[in-house]
Amino acid sequence: MGQGRSFHLSDNSLVTRRHSEGAQLKRLTITSELIDESNDPCNTVDLRKRNYLANSSLNSPNRGPKDTVKATHEKNTAALQAEVHQLRTENARLVAICSANLERSDNLNKDYESKIKGLEAYAKQLEEEKLNLFTRLSEIGTGRLTDSNPNIADLSDPNRPSQLAEQFTELYDSEWTDAFEYLSKVKGLENTRTVWTLLNILKTIYNVCFESRQKAKDQLQEAIVSYLGYTDEDKDISVIKKTERMLRECRAKQFEVLLSHATQDIREHLNTQLEGNVHDIIDNYAEKCVRVCWFLCRMDPPMHLDFDANKMDVPQSDDKNDLILLFDEAKFVHYSVKGMYMEYVVWPPLYIYKDGPLLKKGIAQGSNINPVKQSRR
Repeated sequence: MGQGRSFHLSDNSLVTRRHSEGAQLKRLTITSELIDESNDPCNTVDLRKRNYLANSSLNSPNRGPKDTVKATHEKNTAALQAEVHQLRTENARLVAICSANLERSDNLNKDYESKIKGLEAYAKQLEEEKLNLFTRLSEIGTGRLTDSNPNIADLSDPNRPSQLAEQFTELYDSEWTDAFEYLSKVKGLENTRTVWTLLNILKTIYNVCFESRQKAKDQLQEAIVSYLGYTDEDKDISVIKKTERMLRECRAKQFEVLLSHATQDIREHLNTQLEGNVHDIIDNYAEKCVRVCWFLCRMDPPMHLDFDANKMDVPQSDDKNDLILLFDEAKFVHYSVKGMYMEYVVWPPLYIYKDGPLLKKGIAQGSNINPVKQSRR
């Protein structure tokens, strides 16, 4: 009995050992197969999956291959779904944050654009106010300078003294030359008488403009003083300057009207002087003289034409006029004859005001004969 039991135990031990060896052999076989498959490039993707299935089949001898694959698939699917849900949740959170930031950025941009436009408009307004202030300050400064000093020209005035001097020169070069040609060649006047006639027209026009200017000034001044309620006893300097400034403004506004009246008066005078025979060329010369002389007299103080350089009167004969002056080359240039004596004035010199600086030299005929000595012979 004892031996039979001992033999029986030995058989069981042998069976157990064989089962163990069989399991080990099976494990080695599966491992060997997996290693062989891992060397195959087509099966490298499923290596982890097969290892997992092999381990599952060894650890769970009661499960079949289909159950193991299904369980693994369900587990992986659940994990992936959980991860997808987590990613979607995170994505939604980030999208919400981005949308909020974008909206806030748009609002800030609109706010900044509105502020920039407001600042630009304000800056433009300030620039306009600055320009207006500079303009007013310049006008005040220019007015003060020109009021107190006629040598300082208002550069904003297109008819300032330097420009008028150029117009005065152009009058001689153009209209005077045409009129001289007409009177000397067409009308047959002697050169000296032609020069005197044209000079006398200029002198007459200048005197009429000067008198008209003075008369208009007195009338305007009286009207302004009366309007402002001042009396003759008011001697305040500020009142005088204010009145003079208003006078200049009124004269500037009524310039065309006053010029038209002056032109009409001068036409009547020329018709009388030339016995109603005023040619268009002479009329053009006279009209240009009116405009230039009116601007000369419009200045404050008036610009001055010096017609008294010698005592030239209307030539009554072929005798030369008495010469009383040496030729002053600081004030005149020679006409057609040079000499140390002045015979007669052809074109007067122009001064910025009477006894003031010289702007343009006059033109005079020279002579080398002293008529005083000649008359004594």
